[in-house]
Amino acid sequence: ITAEEALHHPDKNVLTRAVGVDRTVEVDSGSFEIKKNDRILLCTDGLNTHVTRDDIIAALSDYSQSERAILNSLFELVYQNGAKDNVTAILLTI
Repeated sequence: ITAEEALHHPDKNVLTRAVGVDRTVEVDSGSFEIKKNDRILLCTDGLNTHVTRDDIIAALSDYSQSERAILNSLFELVYQNGAKDNVTAILLTI
């Protein structure tokens, strides 16, 4: 399915893999180049389900704010948009 279809798919929150459920787990991996001042955001679907990609990009592009301030503003947006799920995120700047 497309990324757009995935946003509204009835099974979008179904876990298909999880650590500790089976003896082995298939892991997706990859690599990419990073440069000084790149930001890396690791988050649960509680964040990216309720905040648009454009809002996330805009927040991460604001280098006048600390990582904590950015996450606080994103979490605030999540709850303003009616989140019913928990939210976990880690943000680091290289």
